[in-house]
Amino acid sequence: MPAPAPKSNNAQHQTLTTILRNIILEYPSGGGVLRELCQNADDAGATTIEFVLDTKTHITTNILHQGLAEYQGPALLAYSDSMFTEEDFDSLSRIGDSRKRDDMSVTGKFGRGFNSVYNWTDTPSILSGGDLLILDPHFTWSKAVSPESPGGPRWDYVQDIKNGFGTMMRNQLSAFSSIIKEFDNPFPGTIIRLPLRTSLESKIVPGKTTSQEDILEVFEKFAKEIVDSLLFLRNVNTIVMRVDSPKSDSFYAKAVVKAEGRDGVNKGFKEVFVEQIEEVYEKDFIMEIALETIKGEEKAVIAEKFVISHYMKKEAENKQLQEWAREKKLFPWIAIATPVEAAVPFNGRLFTTLPLPVHTKHPVHIHGLFSITPDRSNIHAGGDRTMAGTSDTNLGASWNTWLFRECLPHVWIRNIGFLNGMPEGKHTGWDFWPAGIQGEEQAGQLWMGVLNLVFQRIVKRDLKLLPTICGRVGKKKEILFASKVEEAIRDALSQAGCLVVIPPEDRRSELSKLKVKDLGIEELTVATVRDSLSKLKDSLENLTPENRGVLLDYVLSSGPGDYATLGFCHAPLLPISNDKFCSFDHSDPKLFFPMTTKEADLFKHYPRMIDRKKLSTETYQQMKKSIKELDHTTCISTWTTTEAASYCENYIFTNPRPARNANFITLPSSESRKLIELFWDWVGNAGKINHKQLSANLSVLDGLWLIPTMGDGLYHRISTTERGFSILDVSNLGYIGKFLKEEAWEIHEGDGTQYPIYTGEGFSVFTSTLRDLRYIDDSENVEYLISWLVENSTNFVDRLLEASKIKLLEHLGREVKMNIKLEEKKIAARERIGMLSLFREAVPTGENHDSSNQPWISLKDGFTYIGIEKIPVKLDADHTKFIDTSQYSGDPLLSIGLMRCPPIGKIIEDFVVPKIKTTRDLPLRVQLVTFALAKFEELSDECRQQLSRMEIVPVDEDGKMQKCPANVVDRSLEEYFFPEEYRIPSLKFYDKYISALRELGMVSKIDHKFVLDRILEYSQKSYTKREVREKAEKLITNYKPSQKLPEEYLMCQWIPASFEEKDGLYNATECRGLKDGTLVKYAMPVMKIPVSQQWERVLGWNKPLAAKYVLRQLKGATKAKDSPALRHLITSELKTLMECKKDFIEDEWVPDTRGFYHRACDIFPHDLPHGDLSPYFGTLPPKFQQNTSCISLLEIMGMNDMPTFCQLKELQDRLAAKGPLNDNDLRIALFIVKEVGARFAEEDLNGFKAPDSKCLLLPLKDLTAGDPGPDDGDRAILHQEISLETIKQLNIATFQSRGLDSLVDLNFEDDFAQRESPATAISDTLERYGAATTFNEYLANAEDSGSATKITWILDNSEGYSVEKLISKELERAQGPALFCFNDGQFSERDFRAVIDIGIGSKQNDRSKIGKFGRGALTMYHWTSVPSFISGDSFVIFERAIPTFELRNEKTSSWNEAKA
Repeated sequence: MPAPAPKSNNAQHQTLTTILRNIILEYPSGGGVLRELCQNADDAGATTIEFVLDTKTHITTNILHQGLAEYQGPALLAYSDSMFTEEDFDSLSRIGDSRKRDDMSVTGKFGRGFNSVYNWTDTPSILSGGDLLILDPHFTWSKAVSPESPGGPRWDYVQDIKNGFGTMMRNQLSAFSSIIKEFDNPFPGTIIRLPLRTSLESKIVPGKTTSQEDILEVFEKFAKEIVDSLLFLRNVNTIVMRVDSPKSDSFYAKAVVKAEGRDGVNKGFKEVFVEQIEEVYEKDFIMEIALETIKGEEKAVIAEKFVISHYMKKEAENKQLQEWAREKKLFPWIAIATPVEAAVPFNGRLFTTLPLPVHTKHPVHIHGLFSITPDRSNIHAGGDRTMAGTSDTNLGASWNTWLFRECLPHVWIRNIGFLNGMPEGKHTGWDFWPAGIQGEEQAGQLWMGVLNLVFQRIVKRDLKLLPTICGRVGKKKEILFASKVEEAIRDALSQAGCLVVIPPEDRRSELSKLKVKDLGIEELTVATVRDSLSKLKDSLENLTPENRGVLLDYVLSSGPGDYATLGFCHAPLLPISNDKFCSFDHSDPKLFFPMTTKEADLFKHYPRMIDRKKLSTETYQQMKKSIKELDHTTCISTWTTTEAASYCENYIFTNPRPARNANFITLPSSESRKLIELFWDWVGNAGKINHKQLSANLSVLDGLWLIPTMGDGLYHRISTTERGFSILDVSNLGYIGKFLKEEAWEIHEGDGTQYPIYTGEGFSVFTSTLRDLRYIDDSENVEYLISWLVENSTNFVDRLLEASKIKLLEHLGREVKMNIKLEEKKIAARERIGMLSLFREAVPTGENHDSSNQPWISLKDGFTYIGIEKIPVKLDADHTKFIDTSQYSGDPLLSIGLMRCPPIGKIIEDFVVPKIKTTRDLPLRVQLVTFALAKFEELSDECRQQLSRMEIVPVDEDGKMQKCPANVVDRSLEEYFFPEEYRIPSLKFYDKYISALRELGMVSKIDHKFVLDRILEYSQKSYTKREVREKAEKLITNYKPSQKLPEEYLMCQWIPASFEEKDGLYNATECRGLKDGTLVKYAMPVMKIPVSQQWERVLGWNKPLAAKYVLRQLKGATKAKDSPALRHLITSELKTLMECKKDFIEDEWVPDTRGFYHRACDIFPHDLPHGDLSPYFGTLPPKFQQNTSCISLLEIMGMNDMPTFCQLKELQDRLAAKGPLNDNDLRIALFIVKEVGARFAEEDLNGFKAPDSKCLLLPLKDLTAGDPGPDDGDRAILHQEISLETIKQLNIATFQSRGLDSLVDLNFEDDFAQRESPATAISDTLERYGAATTFNEYLANAEDSGSATKITWILDNSEGYSVEKLISKELERAQGPALFCFNDGQFSERDFRAVIDIGIGSKQNDRSKIGKFGRGALTMYHWTSVPSFISGDSFVIFERAIPTFELRNEKTSSWNEAKA
């Protein structure tokens, strides 16, 4: 059964394949195709979209046309619940001329976007309602279905089924069964089916097919942005993607929108933009999008929430811009989507309904009807100064700028306000404010700089939206502003509840440029913070001590000069005992400030004592320095001796209170004893005077028990003398005295052990007396100290803790060095110190090695001792012990001279490097290497050389493969190497030892040697072209060589290039760089990236091309009709082309202005004066005419300025062979006749032809010009468009001349015989011109000659001229009297010819001349029958044309007539 006739035809009426191929360059394959289909569906009002990958093959027999069988296989189906209208079908047939262009209710321009489907298919089809449309852009099968208008047959399938074509139509429609199951009724929606391209012969995308895997990959990628794609659609709320497979659905994704208030967007769009009855539409709402995905066994469900804000404005203020934008369907519509609950890391993008590939760094998505670039990859941003200000590009940039500067801040403020009003209260900070400008690159992006505008507008509108550090928002009068504050101060102000606006770091740079004072905002200063805290004094209970301290530091940071009003700061910030705080209020009770740490410890029990430990160092020093100002302006004061004595009585001697007459008391409390020690220290510092003055200051201390002795807290009362024991005096408050007292007392408290130590420190009067009496010995005497330590080694030194032993040895080292000068005493001291157990052997550092477990030893066992710092590896050597020196400071071992302590570099050289060479223990080797490299700066050159030759650099992850430093490469150069080479140090090793590796010879830069190495490696066959291409292109891009490559390297095939869309690797002689693309693209492969001049020079690309490539390029460019490529080739390779011109001299390679190509000899450099000879000959295009190289080459190859006679004759012969001439050939034939007549009349015209009235070319001799008479019917008539001038030039016979020739037989006619019948012309002239006019006519002729300056008339009445030997006997009559006319100008050749051609004249078409020579000259026949004249070297005699004709009845002109 034949197929039913389609009800109409929607063929796309243009040359589709080329146009479609160009369109899909703007709409590349991938998610962009799905986005375009979504855009179209949304514009059509669809609410649901479903994409189905149908993997099945459907019925291929008994269908609408057997040519459609190949399209019944796997396909992508796109369903939407909206239906195609007639306008939609019509728009589809108008590629790039969609009716939606003028439809303001939609945002898309249906037509070009839809055609992105041709990325995947050659024959899309559309089922909507009862219509089935199948597009056939190749015009293959549709010619048979719709011969008159193929390309897009459209059927009413429901009606056709009813009309008896059910089986055929159902078979055809089975390909839609993944979505629709029955076809008897119109389908309430639209299905676009895209059969996947299986043929490589497509003219749209040649050589490329589309697989199911390709579509599945697009599904998976699109699923990642499906949520974003729904944000700004106005209608679509569901998008589904699934696979329909007989096996199982291998992929499924479904996104569903839930958004109350979204419906109003459509209404707003209609009222503001379409009907224009409203000025503004604004809307904020929450959009929740649920996305379910299933891939194989994996199932995922995510939900994301956005706050959407829309702003639509009727028009822009700039009327010109508004008119342009509306013409382009660009409306002032801006919207943002804020991700309050995102399932994946967020990256803000630009949208034009659907996402653009432009990331903005903003924390929101931004939608706007932007002016975008043709490739849809960016928005117009201006910057091209070569374009007019009214160009679409610059107007588009202006439009985008206006959207970002005017509309976007407005909608963003709405969005921030909406977020702040959400019940969760989580979005009041900076998170969703515009991003700040970061660097110059962002400063040039249109969408940046919005932060500043949003901030200023909020301030000017006095909105309570400014985010503060305490989590609340405020207005401009409520807040303090600071562009940057230390983090600690920020946290403290935040906890205090201060409304301070501090932009985060990424927004700080932009907002810090604002002049906030001009905006009415107070800046954050010490003064403003004091005021703010004073106002908040009653609400600071929860302020932590740490933050109070930070704020205290800040309010004091302005210095003493600003303390005048400090006493009015009521904020409780000053720390006192019991974790309480006081203010600076000058009306409060006195508050004591500790001037020293010991003073603070001493008076710590006083309730109104500032707790120094809770003050920062800076604040403490500031207060100490400014104590006088503080004492004067605030409640802060300092201790006096009287107040201190009262403090001792009330806080030290109280529990129990001693009897007033007791000389000795025991203070069991260690704290009390400590306080007494501190008291004496304070007294000494307070006195700072001699004994007498000190005694005077201490008079208030009489009766207090303050003199310490050794025992369990035994103290003596002042004014009561008590003799001390002759024991070690540690009362001098020196380092060792204090140390010994503390250590002895600690041991004493532990087990009651008592030591001969005097502890009367701080009371130097009694101590001096005791020393004078030799009851005590000074512990500062190092020799006595060493002896005392040796004697008490067991019960004192050995019982010291680790830290104490270290301190003791450090002290001994200093004292020996400074105070023992004699060498023999030093030796004695060294031996005795070595007897003390103050040393430990060194052990490796690390988790498994704890030096605290090592026993303390003395140096008495006969080993060689070497002092070393702690190292991560264990060292061993015969008869050597390594002593750990890292625990000591001040190098006491060297000071005492106990052992040699070489630098770590020497240790590595002597002990570590040899071990690296010999050990086979990989973990140990790694430890040794890392230790050596960690101390690299301390190694000698010799040691470094040894390491550089050793395989110490791990190049794999487990460290088993190691190489020498010179054989590895800096990780910054990793991109140039393949993993299989194992040339890159492991990341952790590299990061840690990069400097050392570079010093040891690691390749760290690209140089000539590096390039040669890479070329050899890239040319290996073991790598794929893609792998080599990536690395080779980076090498060529990033390095500029200076040295020439050896010849063998030029032949390595490593350079990635492409020829005829095929990629490959080539040597330097086989390809060229991108810059030479136009020069060689038809001859050899071309790189896809730019190549520097240095590389061109190194690769030999700065030299001329070989002749074979030049010729190949010439032929390719000619075949492709690529004129720019031809010009470029001629300009660049002129010399080569000239040398090999014989190889293409007969080729038709030169373009003309009409697009035809010719041999060089068949082209002319400019337009011919009388027309053109296209297509047989051509005129050189202007750009070729302006190219001197082109002109030079073409002239050498035979180009003439004008066509030669031979060329014209040959062309005429070609035309004659065709028979009757068509219009164009007739035009050319007429041109040839006119050109030959004008330029080549003197040539041999034998065989030359002209067109007759029947458009046949006939020899001139067979043609007759003019109107035939009744007896001339058999003669060939010359074509009527040939001018009289040309007839004369070519001496073509006329019907008149042929009639005269039949009457007269002239025996003699020289070159200047008047060839037209003269009798009638002369007679007529003499009738109309009287004799007197002769003088006027000849005067005019002389003037018109242009060379005559004078004219003379002579009447010669002589009779005696000879009549012998004349030219002709008949001339005897002319030898008598005559009238002469002389002028000093000369006849031209044309003048001679004009005299012959009666009535035509040489001046007939010359508007600069007065006369028309010919008629006027004939007045000479008033005077003679045989006129003659001489001009130049010519002598002309006219004979009467017809002997029987009598001029004016042979009237004789007499002398008298002439004289008259």
